[in-house]
Amino acid sequence: MVQKSKRRTSVPLLNDIQKVCAADLRRLSAPPDSFSVPHAVPDRLRLRVNRISLQEYDRLQYDKERLRDISIPVGIVVVRGDCDLETCRLYIDRLQEDIHQAPSTGHRVHYQDESRGVPMSSSTSRLSPHWSFLDSTSADRFYRIDKAQEHLHFVTEICQDEVFILDHEGPLGSQGSTIGMPDLVVEPTAGSPLSLDEQALLTAASSGDLSLLTECVRRGVSLLVRDSDGCSALHLAAQNGHTDLVSYILQQGSKILLDLTDRERGDTALHKAASEKQHAVCQLLVEAGASLEKTNFQGKTPVDQAVGDSELTSYLSSQQRAPPSASNEDLETAV
Repeated sequence: MVQKSKRRTSVPLLNDIQKVCAADLRRLSAPPDSFSVPHAVPDRLRLRVNRISLQEYDRLQYDKERLRDISIPVGIVVVRGDCDLETCRLYIDRLQEDIHQAPSTGHRVHYQDESRGVPMSSSTSRLSPHWSFLDSTSADRFYRIDKAQEHLHFVTEICQDEVFILDHEGPLGSQGSTIGMPDLVVEPTAGSPLSLDEQALLTAASSGDLSLLTECVRRGVSLLVRDSDGCSALHLAAQNGHTDLVSYILQQGSKILLDLTDRERGDTALHKAASEKQHAVCQLLVEAGASLEKTNFQGKTPVDQAVGDSELTSYLSSQQRAPPSASNEDLETAV
């Protein structure tokens, strides 16, 4: 009987994964329904999110049971059964937003026990920008997962009913409230079909219609919305060389967009732009801080995608080696 290959989890930070080609990683990380043996894959997963501070993680020597006991509730996320960690991160980040703000398109944010009128206790401190997922599937301890590898792993690989995250700047367990279940829930709107405004935004990004794109954003459409292939407006604008739209999205959108990957190939916006040899767009993305090291499902970096264009390859390679303050004047912008 064919069985699903199990990902190795014996090394902290998953450093051994660097030695394996990304395509094989995606194969090993494939959701259960992609194999010949049938498995029950739920449509939705309801996950309690708990955070652990870096100080506690180091102090307790990664002891799984002790850390589980002192973890602080953050909230609950409801995700697809085949959700990868990169997408799950977006849901968890939504837990940090004020519930009274305009709702993010495609998501519903609410208190778990709405009938009571008073939210139940949960962690009052916001997550730091630099938090990591923890793999809780091993018997004895938690293991940190490299953020650069999140798009290669599914939520079901690292947890069951609860997902644990390592907050590098978070409060100690004794400083947060752990009374009751977390109060805030983030879940997709039923069915989550694209609205007409969302479709218009993605169409505008692909065609280069800046006025339509800005109007969609003004009406409250999130720039994080993605099409069926997982492409955001930034992916589409970058691939088609629309520098004015790319610049606008970088100014108005979340930093998450920079290294967000699509579902089909694992490409970031920079991968798309480099593949299509969009010089000006590549420069905009690099200057904004897009990763030059992130690999797609084929194990290729943006530099690899630029092969065939010596000027672009040279520029991207130089930026891999250059410090953050280095000048970007060595890439000629095409008119």
